[in-house]
Amino acid sequence: MSEIGSIEIDDHYAVLGLAESATSKEIKGAFFRLVRTHTPEDDPDGFRSISQAYQVLSDPAKRAEYDRRDRLPIAATALLEQLHYALEAEDTTAARQVASELMRDHGEHAACRRAAGVAYARTGAPKSGARVFSELLKSDPTDAQAAKWLGICLKEMGKEKEALEALYRCLRLDPDDSETYMTISSIHIDADRTDMALSVLEEGIQADDQIDLGDLPLVFRKVFIHARERNWDEIKRESTRLLSAVPLDDSDACQYVASQFVAMGRAFHDGNASDLAKFAIDCALEVLPGDPELLRMSQQLQPAAEATSDFQMAHQDERLAKWTRALVWLSFVDEPEEEFQRLTGFAVEAVGRRGRKRARKDWALLKRLYPAVAEVGADLWERVQQVAFEPGAGTGGRRSRGRRAGTRSGLRETDEGFGCVQYIVIIVVLKALFLAMASC
Repeated sequence: MSEIGSIEIDDHYAVLGLAESATSKEIKGAFFRLVRTHTPEDDPDGFRSISQAYQVLSDPAKRAEYDRRDRLPIAATALLEQLHYALEAEDTTAARQVASELMRDHGEHAACRRAAGVAYARTGAPKSGARVFSELLKSDPTDAQAAKWLGICLKEMGKEKEALEALYRCLRLDPDDSETYMTISSIHIDADRTDMALSVLEEGIQADDQIDLGDLPLVFRKVFIHARERNWDEIKRESTRLLSAVPLDDSDACQYVASQFVAMGRAFHDGNASDLAKFAIDCALEVLPGDPELLRMSQQLQPAAEATSDFQMAHQDERLAKWTRALVWLSFVDEPEEEFQRLTGFAVEAVGRRGRKRARKDWALLKRLYPAVAEVGADLWERVQQVAFEPGAGTGGRRSRGRRAGTRSGLRETDEGFGCVQYIVIIVVLKALFLAMASC
């Protein structure tokens, strides 16, 4: 078997790649080594199997009970291995065929039925999986794992209410199952119920009255949700809470936490949230101080992070003219073409009305208060000046966006106002009307 081993509950040691004589230290080390590469976001099924194995084997009482389990027949074990390899190869047809054989030839073993149900769930047949897990729950109403997987299948079927009922049933049977809390939070996030997702995650963290290593994925999920909302107070609070739970003398735990912060930092960096990315990398440095790669990443992110942080303040600073804040916004945020044209047109008109000297004074205030922001928006500012003060000079150009530069052409030119001919015509018409009224 590979490191992840069989996806069914009957082989937790194989899931973690351990012998049955493994020590608690070896179990913890294997867990953190595996979850660095099998994250809840990138490999939810692998993470689920690893977490399940760790929750059982890290608890002395649960491990002792697990070690007393009945052994499966050799033929059933061989089929389970075939099922594992088929799932690893993403061979849906083979996986479903082996699952059917397990149900037909070894359906009397709950472990075989559970493995078949998981296979159905992972190969796009949640309806078949839900049927298997419903039968398992009928035969054993205390089977928490069957309740959890039933909830997962129902979630995939789009039956939110029934899925939540099954998942909460799992928690009543096993309040410490962190993966179930993660699944429930995902349902709420998908339905834009952020507050409920955060509440569920906190409930999972508090389930055992203290934050332990198994709770770290829950705290990470909370940090990520708050980061999406840019709720800095909660981001810092949860990150501090998370870092305080990491035993700094445990290299495996430190490597895991650092890798998760790095993954978070890269996600934010790709999303143009450089300040959040810098914060995440600095958190990684808290558990791996002096790491050269992390130090390099932190230094590279520093200028963009300062600009992004200053942008948030500059955009809301009432001391700056409205047109200046419009340029600040356009320099950092992707907008639809129509909105870009509208805001740049507004900036051009405002600059033209205020005059060159006053407009440059306004921009100098931005440079003094938020130099990093002014540097990012400098190209766009030059184009606006050109259009406002030098009509006909051309409107194509590049606009800067921190690390990126996007090309937008056709900045709206302002009207040059009425020319001399138009004024003369108006004066003549008004004079004629006046004479006509006087003659009457």
